[in-house]
Order: sequence, then C-alpha cells, then structure tokens
Amino acid sequence: MENRFQSWATSRRISAALAVSVVIGSVAVLAGWLFGISVLKAWLPGRVPMNPATAVALLLASVSLGLFACGRFRSVGLLTALVVAGVGAGCVTCYWAEANFRIDRILFYSDLGNNRMAPNTGFCLFLAGAALAALRHERVRRLAEAGGSVLASWSFLSVIGYVFGSRSLYGIGGYIPMAINTALMLHLVGLGVVLVSGKSWLAWIVDTSTPGTVLARRLVVAAVAAPLMFGWMQLRGQLSGLYDAQFGSALLVVATTIVLLGVVAWAVKSVDRAMSENAAMQARLREQDLQYRLLVEGIHDYAIFLLDPAGNVRTWNDGARRIMGYGSQEILGQSFSCFYPAEDAAREKPVRELEEAARQGRIRDEGWRVRRDGTRFWASSLITAIFNDDGTLTGFSKITRDMTAQREYQLGLADLNDELERRVERRTRELSEANRDLAEKNRENETFVYSVSHDLRSPLVNLQGFSTELERSCGELVGSLKAEAVSEELRRHLAEIMDSGMREPIYFIRTAVTRLSTIIDALLRLSRAGRVEYQVRSVDLNEVVRRILDSMRVTLSERGAELVLHPLAPARGDATALEQIFANLIGNALNYLDPSRQGVIEIGLLQDAPASDENGPRQTYFVRDNGLGIPAAYQGKVFQAFQRLHPSSAPGEGMGLTLVRRIVERHGGRIWLESTEGEGTTFFVSLPSGASADESSASPAGPDELVSEPATCRAVSPQEELCHAC
Repeated sequence: MENRFQSWATSRRISAALAVSVVIGSVAVLAGWLFGISVLKAWLPGRVPMNPATAVALLLASVSLGLFACGRFRSVGLLTALVVAGVGAGCVTCYWAEANFRIDRILFYSDLGNNRMAPNTGFCLFLAGAALAALRHERVRRLAEAGGSVLASWSFLSVIGYVFGSRSLYGIGGYIPMAINTALMLHLVGLGVVLVSGKSWLAWIVDTSTPGTVLARRLVVAAVAAPLMFGWMQLRGQLSGLYDAQFGSALLVVATTIVLLGVVAWAVKSVDRAMSENAAMQARLREQDLQYRLLVEGIHDYAIFLLDPAGNVRTWNDGARRIMGYGSQEILGQSFSCFYPAEDAAREKPVRELEEAARQGRIRDEGWRVRRDGTRFWASSLITAIFNDDGTLTGFSKITRDMTAQREYQLGLADLNDELERRVERRTRELSEANRDLAEKNRENETFVYSVSHDLRSPLVNLQGFSTELERSCGELVGSLKAEAVSEELRRHLAEIMDSGMREPIYFIRTAVTRLSTIIDALLRLSRAGRVEYQVRSVDLNEVVRRILDSMRVTLSERGAELVLHPLAPARGDATALEQIFANLIGNALNYLDPSRQGVIEIGLLQDAPASDENGPRQTYFVRDNGLGIPAAYQGKVFQAFQRLHPSSAPGEGMGLTLVRRIVERHGGRIWLESTEGEGTTFFVSLPSGASADESSASPAGPDELVSEPATCRAVSPQEELCHAC
C-alpha cells in the first residue's frame, strides 16, 4: 500500500507542479498588462499578446487543477472549473452569435485596442473547465481524461504552428489567433488533467516502474523532441536557401532515424541490463525460496502453511502434518476452517480471523483446534497477511503450535494455586479461632489469677494478724513469767520453750507471709494490667520522662549517674501506663549500674526505625545504660515472671519487665533488648505514633489531646494495695 501511494503521489506532484507553472505564467501576463511590459504579455516580440481575461481564466484553471491534485477543497476546485468553462462558452457564443458580450474586454479596456480572446482559445478554455469539473466524480473521470487529452493535443498543435510558422494551426480564419503563451499554458493544463485523473496511459507510464514503462519514459521524449527539433531545423535551412525541399525532407528523415535508432539501441541495452538484473534477482529469490522451504520443512514443532485470500491451504509442512494429521495431498486446496471445532465454524470465526488479519496485518489467537481423527488440542496461532508491492492481498501465512501440555500444566498450576489459597484461608480461620481461644483462655487465666490472689489475700491477712497476735501474746507470756508467784523452775522451763520453740517459728511464719504477700501483689498487678481499660490519647513523652526523672533525682545524685535525654516524639496510648513503662526501664537502668565506673543512662528516639507498619505510623524509643549487662543465655528470660539476674542489686519480685511487656503489647507495640555482659543494656520500645505538635496545638483540650499536666502519683505500700484490691 505504501508503494502504491508513493507512485500515485508522483503523478499528482507533477500535476501540482504544472498548475504552479500556469499560475506563474498567468500572473506574469497580468503584471505585463498592469505595468505595460510587452515581453510579459506576449513572451515573443511581434506576437499576439494574451488577453487579460484569458490570463484570469487560466489562473482559475490552474487553481482548480492544483486543488484536485492535492485532494483538498474539491468543491472549490469544481466551482472554479465551472467558471472557466463558463468563460470559454461565453467567448465561443459571442463568436457564433456574432454578438459582443465584452467578456474578454472587461479588464484593461483602454489598453486592449483590437486584442480579443481568440475563438479557439475560448473553446479550449471551455474544454479545460469541463475536463476539470469531470474530475470531481469518479464515474466521469474517463471524460476528464478524454477532455484533457483533446486539450493537450489541440494546444500542442498551436505550439507546432508557431514553431513552423503555420497560422492555420493556431488561428481560425480571419479571427485573432491564439497567443503562443496561451497555447503553452493550455497544453500544461491539459497534461495536468490527464495526469491527475490517474487512469490514463500517461499516468500509468509515470506511476509504474515496469520495464515497459521505464522504456516508454525514455522513448517518449525522443519520439516528441527529435521530429520537432529536426523539422524546425529543416524548415529554417530550407527557408534560408541552404537546400531545396527534397534534400531537406531526406535530411529530416535521416537525422530522425539516426536519433531514434540510437535511442532504441540505448533502450534495448537498458532493457537487457534490467533483464539480467531481473534474472539474477529471480535466481536469488529461488534460492531463498528453497532455503525457506527447507527451513519450514525442517520445523516439526510448528504447523506452518500458506493460505490464499479465500482461506484455502496452498502449502503444507511436515510439522503441520504431524500436528494436524492431514497429508499434503488431502489438505491442499481445502479451506482451513476444517481445523476449527463445529461451534467456532458456525460462528464464522475463521472468516473473522482472516478479515482481522487483513485489516491489522497480523493477529494472534488461542483456542481449540480439531485434528483429522476428530481429537482436539489447544493451539496458539499467528496469522499474517501477505501483500504485493501495489498493496493487493495475495494470501496469508499461518503458524500454529500445539500448546495442550502447557495448557494442562497451567490449569493444574491454577488448580494448585486455588487449593493453596483455600488451605491458607482455612488455616487462617483456624489460627484466628485459635487466637480467639487463646485470648479467651488468657482472660480466663487472668480472671483466675485475680480471683485466686484475691481469695488468698483474706486468709493471708488473717494469718499475718494471728502471727502478730501470737507474737504479742508470747511477749506478754514472757512478761508474766517474771512474776514472783511463778516458781524459778517453771519460769526457767517456760523461758526455754519460748526462746527455742516459739520465737524462731514465729519469725519464719512472718517472713513466709511477707514473701507470699509480695507474690500475690505482683500477681494482682499482672492481672490488672490485662484487664484495665486504657484512656488512649497522644502523650508527650518528654513531660512523662522529666516527671519520672524528677522523682528519681535523689537516687541519680546518690549513684552519681550521668543522664543524656534526647527529644522524644509523642506516642499514642494511656498516659499512666506509658509512665509505668519508662519508670520501670529507667529504674532498672539505675538499679543495675556498675558501681566500678560512672554510670551513664541515655534516653532517646531511634531515628532509623521503620516509620510505619500494618498498624500505622510507629516510633521506637530506647533506654540505654552502661551497667552490669545481661548474659546472652539469660536475655530470653528477663521478660518472664519472677526472674531476677542480680537479686542483691535491688529489691523486687522479678515482675517489672513482665508487666512492661504486657503493657507494651496491649498498646499494640513491641519491646526487645540488646545487651553485652559487663558493658550495658539497651531496651527498645516500639509504640504507635502520637499527634504532631501542630495538630495538638490547633485543637481544644480533650480526651485525645497531648497530656502535659503531671499526674498525681505516690508510693503505695503493699498493705494499701491489698486494701484497694479487696
């Protein structure tokens, strides 16, 4: 299609160039009349000048020709063509009716004198306008070609008349003759009409590049130019008296024959060279075709075959025989629709595929195909349209591959993925149910621990009270033994019993009761940590940590520890619970400093921590010390209940970090540590991020605001905590 368009554009470009030449000539004539320049009006001295009306008509004719050549504004081109035809018809009517409508004397009337539009000029203008108007419709383009041919021939005769001085060729009777520039421009218009019609022999010679048209283009110039040139030379010599008519005619024949023979010899040589090149090209094409056939026949995994424009099989390779099951003798000439299942053939799928391939150039398709024995296979096909140089569809190539095994594998993989997704979904449900069961059991355990601790508290209080009463009674009994009424022997015997049998058991009872009370207190705090309802808000941890440090100022001074406090971003959570977290971590850092070196405690924000996770934005804080450190074997146990690494360094029951981890987890956070024995420990706490400073300052105080006022807190004795729990 591209080559066809390019060759079609060649004749149109020539027509447009001819139109531009006529425009230039017409404008030059009008400029000659406007400025009184004779050479522009007549082009040859002493010749008849072109009439201004003729120049205007030729200008309109060239505009119409240019518009049709460009294929734009064709309605405007038709209108100008009709105007030209009207001017020509008016001129001919004036001469035929012997009337003077003064059509040709409207412009430059005072300068025209006897100048008028010649009758043959008027007829040629009418012919030009009619031929141009016929270009508007495809059905009458043959008339346009005929009119253009007559116009070109007639005007060429006028030019020949001027060349050989024969007035009868460019004039009619005693009327004014056609001007030489008029004849030339009418000839150009006629040639342009013949070329732009696209169906004439001249357009065919220009548009195609076959050996015949190439030879014709080379001969036509010599066939026209040689007789014209030699005829003019023969006439000039004869008129000059150099030779008589017989010698001149013989000289014309000889010169023309020699030139034409030379041109023919040159053309024959060119044709022979073109034929040799064509033969070599044909040999190369045959070799390439052989290589292609060998290559196609050697491919056994693909069915490769050619179709004619109607979809009938023209070639058949061994891969097609192996995949489809047809031999070449039984399938050649048959429609390729026999490869499709009946339901696809009923929907005319093969026909639609060919139409789509012809429209787009190529198409890909996957679907079921049928072998000769009736079995189906899943095929992947590529259909490519084949065009010749002029854009005509000559057939299709089709490549088909058996993809049944791959499709089964893909389907099996898809089924496996579906089964895996179902298993994951089922396992997720099971895990969710297990998590719910664990949460319920955890709540039950917390309730049980709280209930048991609460129930143990009452007899423990009684036991503690009774032991106190017993101790006081023992003291009173000892005092009574000092009375005079008691004999010395009885006093001595009872004193031995009190010293050896009563005081030590009472001491151990009180110690065990105190220890048991401490454990019960810890269990109560642990159970309350899982049941208390938090008031979640954005908490300023800078204020929280400063408040904790103010309460520990005396201990910091006694230990001589150095404190490094970095700015902390706000966290979202319960203010009291967050204060418990950092109070415990800072207290542990103080309690387990190494007395052999100055202690350093650093509190800050981990800047390179992940900014967010699936639960939203987060911040990671750390509390670092250079204390005793935690051995690697013990680091996994520090968050377990009742685990203490250095019991002599500070009092406690080993529940602090267990409570901290529980509080952090209830806030949706995470706590972990990094420690080296003898160098120090760093605790990391990841918590939900709180509101920004701008957000907290732009809204009134509320339950979710930044907490800046210190909360009231004081030390609570175990007895008071016991009372609160009861």
